[in-house]
Amino acid sequence: MLRELRLFDRAESYCLEKLATPSTDEISRCELTVELLKTHAARAIYGPASQRAGWFQLAHDVAQKFLEQKSPRPVPVQLQAALTWLAEGELVAAEIRAGAVPGTELDRALKPLRTATAALDELNKFLTKEIPLLRRRKPAAAELSADELFSLQQHVLYQWAHVCRVRGELYPPKSPDRITLLQQAQEILRTPLTQVVPSDPLGNQVRLELVISERLLGNLANAAELLATLDKEPKPTEFRLRARAERIRTALDGQNIAEAVQIQEEGRLLKEKPAAELDLAWLETYLAAWQQAKNTADSKAWQEKAADLARLMATTHGAYWGRRGDQLLVQALAANPNGAGAAILSRAADHFYRQGDLAQAAVTYEKGSDQAFNAGGTEVALELAFKGALIQFKRELFTDAARRLRRASLKEPSNILSAAIHLQAVLFAAQEVRRDPQSSPFYLEILSEHIKTWPDDETTTQATAWLKQWQAHK
Repeated sequence: MLRELRLFDRAESYCLEKLATPSTDEISRCELTVELLKTHAARAIYGPASQRAGWFQLAHDVAQKFLEQKSPRPVPVQLQAALTWLAEGELVAAEIRAGAVPGTELDRALKPLRTATAALDELNKFLTKEIPLLRRRKPAAAELSADELFSLQQHVLYQWAHVCRVRGELYPPKSPDRITLLQQAQEILRTPLTQVVPSDPLGNQVRLELVISERLLGNLANAAELLATLDKEPKPTEFRLRARAERIRTALDGQNIAEAVQIQEEGRLLKEKPAAELDLAWLETYLAAWQQAKNTADSKAWQEKAADLARLMATTHGAYWGRRGDQLLVQALAANPNGAGAAILSRAADHFYRQGDLAQAAVTYEKGSDQAFNAGGTEVALELAFKGALIQFKRELFTDAARRLRRASLKEPSNILSAAIHLQAVLFAAQEVRRDPQSSPFYLEILSEHIKTWPDDETTTQATAWLKQWQAHK
């Protein structure tokens, strides 16, 4: 519960406190270690990218320490340790697919995914040998029974197939590597598909994973037919929303944007519950519709829907899903740089800023400001220009910061905000004069320009005073 609420510090403290208690039994020690691994992985996923590696490494260290103690209950921790490697690789894989990480850095995703594959393969082999032996004897204290291990083995197989699918997605469609890995995933899933009892929720997950592999192999008609049976009562709500996301993606893979939009009409909520993966699929639909609309009248509407949904994803599902949404916006912007409006450009600029790419953020804010001016959104345009100028000021590019504000304010001098923004440009220019006195002509030019353009505005009193101070000083 604490982890779901993103209260990671409290979740970690709880686990560590209980693990440090001598009276904690072996079963609880195993469960607490699993929860601690999940907490560290979640912190890596939802936290800043700069801290990601540290949290994942801490999770790996916790797992290794537990397993070195030769617990009679190692399998749950071994499985969660493998899933930590999977989470690490899947995170980078999603960024590569969204274009946020260059494809040349493919190994950053493949390395942890291969580690997860090896761990799950080894664990499956161990369980295949151990379960029959355990059926012939009584389990020791705190040891899992043969039936419990058999149930865990089905989860191992499901996650192993999932890793194969994630690895396959990193390769181009119809490439031999992709086909081989996706077919391997389907082959692995055949065992849990026949072994899991109908009442086990894992059965639904196995079927969905099979269908996703089918979609990625290009068998879209078959995938669509199977998915339609999964997005129905009495399937669980969360599962139906996940299946609906895949229905949308199947339509998009078939270039059928109209069908994807039609599926959207079934709603993004089910029993008042949202799902991050479905919201991401909705965003993919909006962006595909924008690209299809090109520069028609519908283009702006699709862009605004996409920007609003990306913003909603961050507030509803947290920073990780907000980043995923923003990465898709940036990828779409790169594909259609001249067709983007202020809504997309503003959101993309915000993303660049949060990622620390200040130069790209400043460029994108200025483009967004220009688009807003063209669309008649003066206040939005001035706001975006101001954001870009502040970035340049922080980078100590004072002249460029002044240029941006001067340019924006003079486009709509009658706006109530323009005089104040132009006066800020004067201040930025003054900052450059302090550093380089040779830049004083630019400072005097925009100072005089301010007095001439806004003679009756209250800001002109201040501008006049500065001009007199300069003249007196000289």
